[in-house]
Amino acid sequence: MFIIKYLLICFIVPELLGVLVSGVTKHWERPFFCYISGLLTMLAMAYVLYLPLGLTGRSFHRYVQVCLLAYGLWILVGLLLYHRAYGAYLRRMAAGILQFVKEHPEVVAFFLLLVVQIVRVIRYTQIHYSDDDTYISLVGDILHSDGFYGIDYVTGRPLSAGGYVDPKFRYTGWFAFQALLCRVVGVHPLILVKTLLPVVFILTHYMVIVDLYGCLEQKATHGLAFFLLFYGLLLEFGWSVLTTSWSYYFLTWIWYGKSFLQFIILPLVLSQFLRMEWKNFWDYLWVLVILIAGVGASTMAVILLPAEGAILFVTLGILHFWKKGRVAHA
Repeated sequence: MFIIKYLLICFIVPELLGVLVSGVTKHWERPFFCYISGLLTMLAMAYVLYLPLGLTGRSFHRYVQVCLLAYGLWILVGLLLYHRAYGAYLRRMAAGILQFVKEHPEVVAFFLLLVVQIVRVIRYTQIHYSDDDTYISLVGDILHSDGFYGIDYVTGRPLSAGGYVDPKFRYTGWFAFQALLCRVVGVHPLILVKTLLPVVFILTHYMVIVDLYGCLEQKATHGLAFFLLFYGLLLEFGWSVLTTSWSYYFLTWIWYGKSFLQFIILPLVLSQFLRMEWKNFWDYLWVLVILIAGVGASTMAVILLPAEGAILFVTLGILHFWKKGRVAHA
């Protein structure tokens, strides 16, 4: 039952949540988009529902009930409207993956590297960090107190009326989302973040990278297998500075909200903007979902996401006027 609940809430529910997003945005051709969009929709919905419930003192069990009900309704609407398109998407994805592996057997090397990374993270990651005293305790307090941020995570005592909780904890939905997963799966927060979430987030990151590669290479897949292997090796051996390196956060602290922002949200924003159909209203709503999910994962998104968007638009604007000037000159 533990395995079934884990697969259900971490893989099947996100996949089905993405049916409605894929249907309205008409991005069925994007690889793994259904799961990626569903996972971000799941987080965005959890954050939007946390704000009115968590900040007004509602109970955690009520939050879980409302979230699960919202997920169920979203999935039901998506399957009713787009079940045929989703069936065709699944058949096309399965055939495409099998054909890709058949034509590019070198991708097996990447799969082996992926297995090594996942096994090492969930088997050999250090059990305790100094930050775990805060982050794991916050999730545990939500579960055991049936409320949000009413316990001092240093002393374990209830906060008085004048108690203080760091706003970066209170105004992010990341710990409430983790507590939701713990309640559904039935595991301790330490088990969730050290063994279960790394599998989900590592796989999702590579899905986002495949999506970004397809955008940059205009659907050319002949170099994808070598690219994934090379990219995985960069992550494997990119340990420049122990506590701040790219690889360290991917292969050790992937369950952090800022790691989720770094490895899933930011590359997905780039991929989406490069694929953007600026006359499609639903694309704008999908970007809004990405932004909400990013802020829900980490308050750092309040600065990083607008900065990434601004840099990208400035770059595209310079490129547009540069091309326009060249054409006029010719």
